[in-house]
Amino acid sequence: MNKLQARLLLSATLIGLFAPILLRGEVLFPHDNRLEVGLPDRPDDSRLSNRKFTDHSLAFVPELHEQLRGDASGWISTWTPHVEMGRPAAHVSGFSRAYLPTTVLAWFSDNPLVVYTALVLLAMCLTGLFGLALFEELGLHPAAGLVGALGLAAGPFMTSRMTFAMFVWGVCWTVAILWLASAFLRRPRLGLGVGIAFAVHALFLTAYPQQIIWHAYMLAGYVLLRLARHPAELKVRLRIAFQLAAWACVGLASIAPVYLDLALNAARSARLDTPDDFFLERMPMLAGWRDGALFWAQTFDTTWIGHPFAGSGAPTTATRLGGMSLTPLFALLAALSCTRGLLRKLWPVHAFIGLCL
Repeated sequence: MNKLQARLLLSATLIGLFAPILLRGEVLFPHDNRLEVGLPDRPDDSRLSNRKFTDHSLAFVPELHEQLRGDASGWISTWTPHVEMGRPAAHVSGFSRAYLPTTVLAWFSDNPLVVYTALVLLAMCLTGLFGLALFEELGLHPAAGLVGALGLAAGPFMTSRMTFAMFVWGVCWTVAILWLASAFLRRPRLGLGVGIAFAVHALFLTAYPQQIIWHAYMLAGYVLLRLARHPAELKVRLRIAFQLAAWACVGLASIAPVYLDLALNAARSARLDTPDDFFLERMPMLAGWRDGALFWAQTFDTTWIGHPFAGSGAPTTATRLGGMSLTPLFALLAALSCTRGLLRKLWPVHAFIGLCL
């Protein structure tokens, strides 16, 4: 397999996975709205339905609706009248016209369900394309790059978070920055710098705030490690580091109005005074070895305890497998990465995985 074949196969796979959703006119929605319209709770078993993801129906879609159909005098909505006595409109998580893909999709539809679905599918496709570009830049075999790109674009994390666009976009733009930064470290160019600025801009406009912090740590560590291994002399490496930081600052400056507004709203919000008990109650309960073992197992594969999104009927103990588990395959590949002298070469990857765990 060569690079062109990998690119064509990736594109064909992504089109085959996601185009039917749009062609059939389907949209992403976590439940059937029975409670909202007063119907008895008799869910249709042919489709998954889980009210755990009602953030989608209660917050994300209404916010996007205001941006697409709100009574605004300009190109962007700044106020929503639908919450108590009204409040400033949100411009993060990718649901604002301040985010370019949302504005472009708004030219074709003002239906928030359609635009939301298109945004998520676009994010997943871009993640795959950015991922393949990253793996090619790192010198992986095209077949390995193809598998990795498909895992990023349509793996368990992305497909299980399709009703939370901010998680999907966070992965997308982080992978884009990894690719662009890798290419920039090899050969600094103006186009790559502009791309980094836009990817940083998009990451901060779309991703979940905690996710941004986690990924920023990873990105900084990755760039510093690559700079440390760079063959150029120290003066050249420092110049490249300064240029990368400057382009990232351009991206940050472009979203400064949004985050200044966000900081003002946060300062006025009572949610900043949330007691620690609110978060402690949601920590996993480890009352014995069985709870610990179950928690550890789910860290790798939630399907080991049944289907994670099957609603109230899902099993709560490890009694059956609720899907296809690829964990044994991944575990074998991880074990092989420790053989034939690869551990000495790949120790930064193993160290990073260990730190995450």
